Amino acid sequence: MSAKASKEVKYSWFFLNRRAVFALTCTGMTMVFESFKEAFMTLVLVDEYHVAEKWHGLIISTPPLFYVISGNIVGLIVDKAPRRIFICGGFVLMAVSNLLMGPSQILHMPKEFWLFFVGYAINGFS
Repeated sequence: MSAKASKEVKYSWFFLNRRAVFALTCTGMTMVFESFKEAFMTLVLVDEYHVAEKWHGLIISTPPLFYVISGNIVGLIVDKAPRRIFICGGFVLMAVSNLLMGPSQILHMPKEFWLFFVGYAINGFS
């Protein structure tokens, strides 16, 4: 093996590449949007929406189910349009989902379980 072929890969290269930094930032933001609610989800389902405990597992598995569906759809479409449009669209959908899961008292949205569930599903889809 020549000296040229045995070049060492450094982690600092990820932070010097603009696309890699963009991807790492988007991934980090997505994980925050996806995982912040998992710690208290069962408490919200019991205390605020009075959902029986036997349904908690199915409700909490909703975002991953929609993620699997959307991942396959986006995989088919992403080659035909710029990827950044899909990323920005995903963040807009995450904002809408968090607004629905809220609910927002400023916007006078009702606190209904079906709105919460739709927002939770959109969160997984986005």
